Amino acid sequence: MVVAEQRQLALTVRHPFENERIPLPFGLWDPSLPFTYDREWIWGAYSPEGVMYAIFITSPLHGFVNLVKAYAAPDAPKGWFLKVLRCAVREWRKRGYRGFYMVTDGSGIEGKMVRMVRRHSRALNAIVHPFEGVVLCGAIKDGML
Repeated sequence: MVVAEQRQLALTVRHPFENERIPLPFGLWDPSLPFTYDREWIWGAYSPEGVMYAIFITSPLHGFVNLVKAYAAPDAPKGWFLKVLRCAVREWRKRGYRGFYMVTDGSGIEGKMVRMVRRHSRALNAIVHPFEGVVLCGAIKDGML
């Protein structure tokens, strides 16, 4: 228990560096996909040695912050998400954003976030609305239609 607390205190939260390679279980970083990432909307939780424990990917969405993906390695220290979320929220406020939005299946760390938002919905002025649906994405290319 003491080791986990020490590791938690040693976490560094920051945006990935310009040429920093994001390790692939942290998702969505497959070079064959047509997507690019704005590193100013990504937060990583790093060990003192610079190893990424967890990632939180967001994007701007018509005045809201879209919470795209949260993922942690199995050995990530407890409490990493709250520390990353606090850093992200401070920055969103400075950028003028006042709301957030997320589509999730409610599994993994995202399920924990759903439970946290549900538990603190009054303080967050938030709702959790279950849905069943499909998310579509694709490349936009010349001559596609």
